[in-house]
This record gives sequence, C-alpha cells and structure tokens, in this order.
Amino acid sequence: MQLLHKSGRYFFAFAILAFGVIQFVTGKFMIGFLPVKETIHARNIVFVFFSTVFVIAGVTMLFNKTVRGGAMIAAYILFIISFSVHFSNIIDKPHDPGP
Repeated sequence: MQLLHKSGRYFFAFAILAFGVIQFVTGKFMIGFLPVKETIHARNIVFVFFSTVFVIAGVTMLFNKTVRGGAMIAAYILFIISFSVHFSNIIDKPHDPGP
C-alpha cells in the first residue's frame, strides 16, 4: 500500500509539473484549465507567474522533505485559479460555458 501511495504522489507531481512546462512550451494558457481573458493588462506576468509556480510545486513534490510544501502551493494555486478566473467567468456570463 505504501508503494501505491508514493506512486500516486509522483503522478500528481508530474502532472502539476507538466502544467507549467506545457504552458512555457506553447506560450499560452491552457484554455480549458486557465481561461484567462485576452484583455487582462498584466497577462504575461500572470502567465509567467502561474507557469513558474506550477513547475516549482511539481518539483518540490518529488522530494520527501518538501512534498507537503509543494502540495500546499499547488492546492493554493488551484484554489485561486478556480475561484478567481472561473468565478469571474460564471458571474460575467452565467449561461455561456466557454471553450
């Protein structure tokens, strides 16, 4: 059971790490996951911030001493994203599901 627990941690860490890497490689937000509007003034700063934090959180979850901190970073960022970005889209257009 302990081996299964560790493998799940590594899969989650690689998934979070992949979010950041995919965004850096493509140069765009993942539209379905991060529907950030094109009209935001500091879009590039937000892009670099979220991509960097995803990479840092994914890497820190790979090590035993920093796994809790990395998971907390990922949890906070995912909460901020789902609350601010998705909630603003729901309030702005309640009947339009978007992309």
